[in-house]
Amino acid sequence: MATRVFSDEELEALRSFPAIGKDELIRYFTLTPAE
Repeated sequence: MATRVFSDEELEALRSFPAIGKDELIRYFTLTPAE
């Protein structure tokens, strides 16, 4: 017997890309002096 672990909304969120803001992208891809 199969059971559902995630709701339809949770499955959709897991299958899609998260919304990332411009500030987060800049912070993630900006090198630090040590790099």
